[in-house]
Amino acid sequence: MVVSSIKLNTGRSIPRVGFGTGTSFINRGDDVTLVVQQAYQAGFRLFDGATLYGTEEGLGQGIEKLGVERNTIFVTSKTPDWAWTKVIQLIRLGFLSHLILSRKFANSSIFRVLLFFKKSYLF
Repeated sequence: MVVSSIKLNTGRSIPRVGFGTGTSFINRGDDVTLVVQQAYQAGFRLFDGATLYGTEEGLGQGIEKLGVERNTIFVTSKTPDWAWTKVIQLIRLGFLSHLILSRKFANSSIFRVLLFFKKSYLF
């Protein structure tokens, strides 16, 4: 399977189709690790995790076990704004390609988090 990509205004590209490690894998990190490797072999290059599903550690381990250059895959995660530093620690890939912060009500602190995250962790 070949997945086409969309070019972003940053110059990077994001695959149009990704592999999500969602509700089917809640707190089943070992299963996520294995299935990420299978998804990569099937042609997926975008992988998605979520703090609330407990899939980020398994996602990071699965990608690590692939033995590919980190910049050849696109990794995204969704997390409440209070847990964003936990994502980086759990996924252990050095950086995320994309992060979705969820918060019921926006305030100025979330924007400070975004600016710090952009400078420190995004590729």
